[in-house]
Amino acid sequence: MLRRFAWTLALGLALAQGSTTPDSSPITAILVLEEDVMEEGQILSYVGSQPYPVATEKELRVLIKKLAREPKRPRFILQDGRWRGVEKKGLAFDEAEVLAAYREALANGRKSFRLPVRYLPPTPSLKEFPLLFPSIPQGSEQVGKALQVRVLPPHLLQGGTPSARYPGSQP
Repeated sequence: MLRRFAWTLALGLALAQGSTTPDSSPITAILVLEEDVMEEGQILSYVGSQPYPVATEKELRVLIKKLAREPKRPRFILQDGRWRGVEKKGLAFDEAEVLAAYREALANGRKSFRLPVRYLPPTPSLKEFPLLFPSIPQGSEQVGKALQVRVLPPHLLQGGTPSARYPGSQP
């Protein structure tokens, strides 16, 4: 929580600074990203920012179309011997709202503004994981064990039979 407050404070200070450059220079649109991860059975939120220089409204329209994305379902990866759940929220922009923020920043002489974005969570999301597996105690090693899957060799996926070529396969 303190980390999120620090990011918000830093972003607020960056946006509050006045511009010392001429109006013809690009203004920086700041995209604030929020991503959720599951580490050791706990849901953690990470917040970061990405600057994008834009000189015109046309460039801004192109940018928000490029940045818009659909949510991606959670996936689980093995990292440093531990299972970790990661997901990407979708990003949606209201063009009128984005243009209004851009125009306001220009009118007030600011050199940057925060892109207004709507975060779209995937279905299901990592926050729903404990509801899907209620018998697994949160924060325990059992979470990682519950996520383990057996990977089948390609010949079994195509209806083949196990062979000595794949030592881990069973008849």
